[in-house]
Amino acid sequence: VRRLFGKRGWADGSVVGWLPADDNEGLELWHIKHDDGDKEDLDVAEIEEAVAAYESAMAAEAEAQTPSKGGDGGAAAAAPEEDRSFMQ
Repeated sequence: VRRLFGKRGWADGSVVGWLPADDNEGLELWHIKHDDGDKEDLDVAEIEEAVAAYESAMAAEAEAQTPSKGGDGGAAAAAPEEDRSFMQ
């Protein structure tokens, strides 16, 4: 996942836990551990935004690293779809 923290900038991290809504008064949460060691819990809207930001960043990085080939109009290969089964 990827989150923007104001002037600190972007922080990448991983989902390391999940709390179902039935176990948390109706609020589903994902526990995130960021690469810098910080931790936080995200609700559904926040995790969706963080996953989308990460996917966008990885697609942009892959596109920047893909050399343009003649005849394809410079189109980069599509990024592989992420497994979102943890979100269901």
